Amino acid sequence: MKLLAGLSVRTKLGLIIGILALLLVGSLGVGLTDSFGRYQAAQRVAQLAGADQHLFATLIGFRLERGTFLATLVAEGAADAAADARIATNRQISDAAYNNVHDAISAFADPRIVGRLATLVATHDRLASLRSDAERAIHQPRASRDTQVADAFRKAAQDYLEAILALAANLEETLKLVDPVVDQMVNVKQSAWAARNFGGLFAVRIENAAASGKPWSPPDIVAGAEDVGRQARHGARC
Repeated sequence: MKLLAGLSVRTKLGLIIGILALLLVGSLGVGLTDSFGRYQAAQRVAQLAGADQHLFATLIGFRLERGTFLATLVAEGAADAAADARIATNRQISDAAYNNVHDAISAFADPRIVGRLATLVATHDRLASLRSDAERAIHQPRASRDTQVADAFRKAAQDYLEAILALAANLEETLKLVDPVVDQMVNVKQSAWAARNFGGLFAVRIENAAASGKPWSPPDIVAGAEDVGRQARHGARC
């Protein structure tokens, strides 16, 4: 205070104004940094949400293609034109969405997502290499089909499906803790995915039984009832 006592009023006002200006600049700088951080978080959410949407389209298309393949692989007769059309249409939808997923997150820096994407690509390529053999198999009578081809396709299809779901889980975990509304929407989406997944499993069981001409075994009945129950439980959360 003694230092200020010797200063003129004009000088004191100038000093105070200068200090206030520095505080204002500092406050604006902090606000700008905070706004930029929120902007980056919003951009990240938008990028990952878009990838997640494409991943859902990949899943739906592939589940329908896979279901048709599995049903025709256990059928006595060869696949008809309708089955061929379902396979081709859903594969086109799924692969287009898969390419969009790859483009959306291939440059993403999160090591978990990078690792999951690499697994997705590897399982996709493995499945693609088996499709021509599987297509030949479904156009043969059941007695003439190579069981090793059918088993290899089933395993590759399951591996690809699990890779899709694993990547989706990582995307959702990355989306969380940004905003409470985003967290709530992710939880609803997870329940919807789970309900759709168990409903799809139940539908595949029905298709396989119809294609093979055989009734459900007791384990099939129990598993089908469990799928319906899980679908209802997750559907109630949506």
